Amino acid sequence: MKGRSLHHFCIQTSCYNDTIDFYTKVLGVEIIKEDIYVPKRIKRGWLKYGDLLFEILPPKCSSPYSAYEKLNQGIPHLSFIVEDAHEELEEFKSKGFTNFKKKHGKIIYKIKGGYQFKLVAPEGTEIEIRDSESL
Repeated sequence: MKGRSLHHFCIQTSCYNDTIDFYTKVLGVEIIKEDIYVPKRIKRGWLKYGDLLFEILPPKCSSPYSAYEKLNQGIPHLSFIVEDAHEELEEFKSKGFTNFKKKHGKIIYKIKGGYQFKLVAPEGTEIEIRDSESL
């Protein structure tokens, strides 16, 4: 994966405060930001350990995580940062890859400070490719 580096990984949890406490108080990971997250989540936390970012994500307010739901808790996606998300998308397409997750019917979409898209690995893990470091 030339020119890509790991940006963050996401941990979904139904016990947000306990998860934040575990990572910060038990493991010594630094909390660098908490914010309201769209769509419809109470908040989201960003933690940092060295160069590694963790995104701590509670369920949407209207639909708590269920015990048997795919991608319900744990690590549902990895995120890589690249120089240009549009170029990366074309590279994946040129290799014949077609299993992209769409948002509002689009493969690539605008985020704060740039663009991103998501691939879905054969086992279901989402791989986020983004060209913005903005949280």
